[in-house]
Amino acid sequence: MEQNAKVTILSHVNLEPVARFSHTDTFELVWDGFNTILSQLISDHPRFSESKSDIVWIHLDPNYPGLLERLPWEWSDESSITSGWAQITASIEKAVRSFPGTAFLISNVYISPYTPAPLISGRRRHRIEYALNEPLHKICSENPNTAMLDVSGLFARIGASQWSDSRLWFIGGIPYSRQALEELRKLLISHLEAFTRRPSKVLALDLDNTLWGGIIDAADTSPIELGSSGVGLAFRTLQDILLSLSRMGVLLTVISKNDEASAIEVINNHSQMRIREKNLAGYRINWQPKSHSLKNLSDELGIPLSGFVVLDDDPRERAEIAMNCPEVAVPEIPEDPVDRPDWLLRQFIPTYFAIPRVSDEDAARTASYQRIRMRSAQQVQAPDESAFLRSLQIRIEVTPPESKDWARLSQLSFRTNQFNLNGKHWDPPAMMALQETAEWNFLCLRYSDRFGDEGIVGMTAFSFDDISGSIFIHAFCVSCRVLEKRVEHAFLHRVLHSNKHMLPQRVCFHYADTGRNGRLRAFLSDINVPMDGPIPFTAFSTLLSHLEKMLP
Repeated sequence: MEQNAKVTILSHVNLEPVARFSHTDTFELVWDGFNTILSQLISDHPRFSESKSDIVWIHLDPNYPGLLERLPWEWSDESSITSGWAQITASIEKAVRSFPGTAFLISNVYISPYTPAPLISGRRRHRIEYALNEPLHKICSENPNTAMLDVSGLFARIGASQWSDSRLWFIGGIPYSRQALEELRKLLISHLEAFTRRPSKVLALDLDNTLWGGIIDAADTSPIELGSSGVGLAFRTLQDILLSLSRMGVLLTVISKNDEASAIEVINNHSQMRIREKNLAGYRINWQPKSHSLKNLSDELGIPLSGFVVLDDDPRERAEIAMNCPEVAVPEIPEDPVDRPDWLLRQFIPTYFAIPRVSDEDAARTASYQRIRMRSAQQVQAPDESAFLRSLQIRIEVTPPESKDWARLSQLSFRTNQFNLNGKHWDPPAMMALQETAEWNFLCLRYSDRFGDEGIVGMTAFSFDDISGSIFIHAFCVSCRVLEKRVEHAFLHRVLHSNKHMLPQRVCFHYADTGRNGRLRAFLSDINVPMDGPIPFTAFSTLLSHLEKMLP
């Protein structure tokens, strides 16, 4: 996403205060006025398209009139609610599908206990709420240019009594209290920033007084604080939250000054531990400076230090890391363990790990890095590289992306640093727009071997120039998880070989030195691509023949 991205707000309620106080250096928010939402959504040429909005936020609130002429809802008739809602969600889906180059944020909805029908039962209210949200979730799950804004969760956190302001509603059409408007603004900005910020990849955790209370020692058998009540419950809750991050694709690691055997014993066998060794992508438990351990982990995982965040209760350790590894984020954490779970949810996670969409690869990332360690162990035992590669039983697929794959391809463009052709990154709508308007061809690389399936680990984008007879490679990214196995060579060979029928004369690479993509430059040198000129190129037939000789 470019600087000063334009965000259009579509709603039937007045959200002008949110737009007015949400401008940043990155985003320009535009409030489109009252009651224009339906006409915009069903139009073939809506104003948000003509004004080239990058993001459209669609905010609906069924607790207030104005969505359809028939509203307020006939709360006594559930069928009238769902049928009227179906018209609205159909309009939303039409807009989402008609403008794949635009990103859409869609608010989920809630049903307040203070509805126009105060006698509605709680059970029925929840049933209606589910029926209204289900089509919205379906739209977001099936369209890669969408993400959901959890307004329902925000409503639950603030509470119904503090959420609305009847005076603001009747006077200015603003349904929410000043507190709710401010929290809604914060939620919106954090979600918008998730589209632009390169999220951190690795969370490095201290043990003593961070994951649990107390200090373990091989000679000390005193119990640690970790349990079902009091401070012990706070530590256990913290671990539960961190496990949720792991399921979002964040790699959990441990850097701690402890006796390794004693620490692993607690991690694997303490009855109240939530984070086990199987949940860790790696660990360094020793008496070395933590900056040294971080550098070792960075090398092992193939992830630069700039992708690390450290959670450590000791300010001296944080200072040592900050001094020797300035690329690493080392936030201060609350001194009282009881305050830490709330701090994680409200400040820490939105700052460092806001992820708009979670792919299947994200959820399996920890297991993927554990498989890396198994492959490394296998490599040590193999007599030579050829024997090692044969033992892996590598299988790759190169295919056009399906609709559900665009989010993962976007992640690769953002997150892949070492093997990235030029460092350019695109969100899913931008990719689909390039495919549609610039006639770029996107392909994804899937990898598996005898240790497991890694899913999509690479992407490329290319186009043809009939006049010069050239294939232009605009993007070429491969995850560091599968490098050094000739997978990158096989990937490029498949791409070129599948286009032999076009009779191309040369292959041109849109390469740019990012300061971090040295492995990609080394690859181009390895396949004899001359690195002179702004767009290095080589003869198609020569490159194809050379790649064939290098395949495992």
